[in-house]
Amino acid sequence: MKKYAALGMLIVLLITCLNLQAQSQISYAIKAGANFSNSTHQNMNSDMNSRMGYHFGLIAHKQYSDHFFLRSGIEFTAKGAKGDVQWTNNPESSTYPSESIQSWTYRLNYLQIPILAGYKYSLSSSTKLLINAGPYLSYGIYAREKYIYSYYKLPQYLPYTLTHTTIQKKGFGDAGLDKFDFGIIGGIGIEYNQYLLNINYEAGVLNLMSGYDGGNPSWKNQNITISVGYFFKK
Repeated sequence: MKKYAALGMLIVLLITCLNLQAQSQISYAIKAGANFSNSTHQNMNSDMNSRMGYHFGLIAHKQYSDHFFLRSGIEFTAKGAKGDVQWTNNPESSTYPSESIQSWTYRLNYLQIPILAGYKYSLSSSTKLLINAGPYLSYGIYAREKYIYSYYKLPQYLPYTLTHTTIQKKGFGDAGLDKFDFGIIGGIGIEYNQYLLNINYEAGVLNLMSGYDGGNPSWKNQNITISVGYFFKK
């Protein structure tokens, strides 16, 4: 239900933006950059760590005054996370002293639409400092979960044995994740003439594992993006 409410909110915002933008000229830019993504999670048997990805896309920018602007567009963005857990059976209490390692890697690719309101402050005639914030909506187009399980007897307890298993799941459904994501973006940036540098933080508000069977886990996307861009005209 939350995802449909989020989608409705974004559609209303898009219609509002289009009505406003139809009244005056829009500037366009291209952008690309790096992602440092992770997830907030509950009831998952590992500590998740950040995963590096990338993004690229098109920006539509409307300046309403010397200071206030609205910015949207569409972008491809590669998010995800990785994690592992390791434990050792106590040699004194176990017949087969051993060590096990489990690791997960999630690759989550989205098409994403942000709608950002912002404020510019002039540092000079050619350099502007800006802040921006607003919602985003993402639709998952590809997902892969890679699970690796390694089990082995400790070397001092011969004979030494090793079991290594790799399982890969493709698609958001097989990975136990919803395709739709909705969240909030906030960030800062610098514009120099037609060039743009932006650092944003994205926080997902939807639990993408709401339909997962068993354990009631929670997954919400987190992402830090560093982008460079170029305006075709301003």
